[in-house]
Amino acid sequence: MVKKFGFGMFTLCLNILFYAAVVLLVVRAAKFSWDFAYEVFGSAPIEEGNTEEETLTISKGMGPSAVGSILKDMGYVKHVKAFEWRLRISGLSGKIAPGTYQINKSMSLEDITALITDASAGEEVILETEAPSEDTEEESSQGEAFLPDLLTGVA
Repeated sequence: MVKKFGFGMFTLCLNILFYAAVVLLVVRAAKFSWDFAYEVFGSAPIEEGNTEEETLTISKGMGPSAVGSILKDMGYVKHVKAFEWRLRISGLSGKIAPGTYQINKSMSLEDITALITDASAGEEVILETEAPSEDTEEESSQGEAFLPDLLTGVA
């Protein structure tokens, strides 16, 4: 009888530990999910009232992952993937403009995202535009003349 009671208490303790571990795991997963989703969809400032300027430098060719890693190192994001998803959902993942930006923790991620995807905001952004050459006009007129022949099948 004592053995059965002892074994029953042992299994009860194991069950309690197991269910406590499951509850703890679910709570941690929920917290991670909340934090991740808040970084993707939230728009609150990182830190209220902290207006200390920091410099964010984005080089040409840097993608959302690289920029997210820099922002994580600076303490602006917790999850690099959340920053990537924020840009992807906003349709801005391919629109990161290289340059040097002044940011602070009183800005929201929405503000920072808008800043780094606006080509005119960076100090060192150089937009190169190519002036049309004379050859371009000649090529376009040849293309227009060739187009009807292509449609009718005459070469």
